[in-house]
Amino acid sequence: MRERDIKKIFYLNEKENQRFKKNILKSNLSGSSYLRSLITNYQPKDAPSDTILLPII
Repeated sequence: MRERDIKKIFYLNEKENQRFKKNILKSNLSGSSYLRSLITNYQPKDAPSDTILLPII
């Protein structure tokens, strides 16, 4: 059985949706994980950019 079995539906306007998508990409989290982190008052940090990771690899 699922750990999280409560479904929530909400609506965003275009500007909010673009900002949401941008923040998800920056944090490298799924949309659900990003929202859960915001609910728990944790501010997700930006994922490292490729320009930082490529020299390390």
